[in-house]
Amino acid sequence: MTARRLVLATGLVDELPAIDGLAELWGRSAFHCPYCHGFEVSDRCLAVLGAGPERVRLALQLTRFTGDLVLCTNGEPLPHDLAELLAGNGVQVRSEPVVRFEGGGGRLERIILARGSPLERDAVFIPTALRQRSELAGRLGCRLLPDGCVAVDELAKTSVPGCMRPAAWPTAPPWTCRSRPSVGRRRPARSPGPCSTRT
Repeated sequence: MTARRLVLATGLVDELPAIDGLAELWGRSAFHCPYCHGFEVSDRCLAVLGAGPERVRLALQLTRFTGDLVLCTNGEPLPHDLAELLAGNGVQVRSEPVVRFEGGGGRLERIILARGSPLERDAVFIPTALRQRSELAGRLGCRLLPDGCVAVDELAKTSVPGCMRPAAWPTAPPWTCRSRPSVGRRRPARSPGPCSTRT
């Protein structure tokens, strides 16, 4: 087979944090992107997993969708300035390691922590790592980014002539909560009601 052009559309795979019960919730009540799934969990009891600046920024973004939000640091230290930023925006923090996620039918019901009472939640936003589903790009000699994604220019061209990868950026956007001090207008806080109430 010969061709003048090749479009790489082999896709990516999300690698989830290694926490019991999470894989069963993925795509149903465990999400990655607030733009894709924030609205559908509006006014629910939400959690964000992680403690880095990007996770804090995500938590602040999600205050637009709910008034009941908890950042679970999973045992990671949270800098004092970020803790104050969260508190000032009504976001609670649980610092204990996460033991497992519990629920049924793909729906999150509670987060079990190493210490303290379980955390009743309807959905959780988690960090994921992306990897290429196929090794084809690397075998062709395409330049790869440090995270394994295929590097492209503004026209979606790879470093190999005639080989393209659609819908990609050459580098990841430099998003951090510190680089964006304004998190936008918050929605008026209102109680989402009991976490077990679903429509």
